[in-house]
Amino acid sequence: VAFSQDGSRVVSGSADETVRIWNVTTGEVEAELKGHTGWVTSVAFSQDGSQVVSGSNDETVRIGNVTTGHSQLMFASHITLPDGSRVNKTSPGYFRIFYPLQQPTPSLNSYTQLSENGDWIMANLRDCCIPSEYRNYYCSSIWGSRICLGYESGRVVIFDITAAL
Repeated sequence: VAFSQDGSRVVSGSADETVRIWNVTTGEVEAELKGHTGWVTSVAFSQDGSQVVSGSNDETVRIGNVTTGHSQLMFASHITLPDGSRVNKTSPGYFRIFYPLQQPTPSLNSYTQLSENGDWIMANLRDCCIPSEYRNYYCSSIWGSRICLGYESGRVVIFDITAAL
């Protein structure tokens, strides 16, 4: 799972070979991208949020358009997206995404981190316990005071820990 740069969307990859874009406010799926033939293991948004990059255990990397839902296979070892984000294939099914330096990154007013065992959230040097029913997550992403947890079932849960602090 990964947050968009503005924190309004989350992208998730799934064992059902799909990539889903979720609206953080409503919890609704805004788009579903298909094309992988294996478990989607890594996802990221482009800097402007118009594209998503996904890697799969089918050993492919795909670039998807958030608006149209169209997804294409990435053949080259690197590609530059229209917003200037650069995607480099690192090995079959894996990638790194680099954002242009001239683009500002979101400022974080607090420090937020998950504990190594996944049971605790540390925010602003205070600990918050993750409820036991949410601890067996498969992947996570942090954006400011929001934490997104993705589960093997395809479920995505977002916590806003501002109220807990």
